[in-house]
Amino acid sequence: MQGTLRAGQVEYQAKLAAREAKVEATGRKPRSKPPEPPVEGPLPRDQINLTDEESRIHAGGGRRVEQCYNAQAVVAAGSLLVVAARWYKPPTTSNSYRRC
Repeated sequence: MQGTLRAGQVEYQAKLAAREAKVEATGRKPRSKPPEPPVEGPLPRDQINLTDEESRIHAGGGRRVEQCYNAQAVVAAGSLLVVAARWYKPPTTSNSYRRC
């Protein structure tokens, strides 16, 4: 969680610096709203699972969301032997393993 907050803070500072540079370059105040600073902790719209901290909310088909695990496995085709297995916290792992 701290790493996400730090990354959000870095991104926020970069947006503020770009906004100030644009003001100095053009001499005009931006018409858009200033960026919002990152907040620590869960947002009101965030969902948590109190019974299983390892599971995450993943997008399903359409607008459906499901509470599930995100695991990847590499299996040898001939022997069906599991060569590698890994659990992931982030919701997407589409580029984690490549087909050999």
